[in-house]
Amino acid sequence: MSIACIAMRDEREKRRNKEIKWKILAINWKKIGEALLNE
Repeated sequence: MSIACIAMRDEREKRRNKEIKWKILAINWKKIGEALLNE
């Protein structure tokens, strides 16, 4: 396996992890927003 392949795979992994983090953040913000509205 070439270094380029490994680097590309690593970039893809990082990008996916970032997307997952943002999704979790968005869900948390939605929950916080709903909790504040319900008070």
